[in-house]
Amino acid sequence: GKTFVFNAILKMAQGMRLVALPAASSGIAGILMEGGATAHSRFKIPIDLGAEGFCSIGGRSALANVLRKTSMLIWDGTPMTHKHTIEAVDRS
Repeated sequence: GKTFVFNAILKMAQGMRLVALPAASSGIAGILMEGGATAHSRFKIPIDLGAEGFCSIGGRSALANVLRKTSMLIWDGTPMTHKHTIEAVDRS
């Protein structure tokens, strides 16, 4: 179902030469998506995150460069992710 659709979208984006980053809230969901990882690993989200927190991404890091080129994020499990976490990724 859902994983099949996510993988199809990732393949379509790849075919269009777009950068699409897959992430998931759980480890198993991250493993099932092609190129997937947990959101905490992918975006360097700190474990102890407050309302105004940021991810641990250096401005000149390889991850920062990839994020600048990214056209879409596919994040499985966002409804069960705390809003401070999603906001921290957005701010970073």
